[in-house]
Amino acid sequence: MENEQLSVGQSVLAFYRVLPFNYRQSVAEHAREIKDRNAVQSYPVLPPLLETSGMRVLEIGCGAGWLSNGIAHHYGCPVTGLDFNPVAVDRAQAVAGELGVTSEFLVADLFQWSPEALFP
Repeated sequence: MENEQLSVGQSVLAFYRVLPFNYRQSVAEHAREIKDRNAVQSYPVLPPLLETSGMRVLEIGCGAGWLSNGIAHHYGCPVTGLDFNPVAVDRAQAVAGELGVTSEFLVADLFQWSPEALFP
């Protein structure tokens, strides 16, 4: 059973390495869209939380960093994004650089990753 699950995980990763989620335009266009539209407002519960002083954010399965970079840009929160797809993480980091935010993106398997610090 464990080998079967690993095989599914490898299949999913192989698919998303070729076609990462939310990977449709250039880095500059991706950054411009994040600046122009605060997608975080689509989740009404998030803005009040993100306006809390000292809030740090961990996004599991961040993909190309759409939500993570949006949070960092519009709310100034430190964000760590975690995804097992290195192609998507590379894009997320490039967009963070274009936006001038300090989001951190890590390539890791959620089930094997251990954070260095707690996320309040």
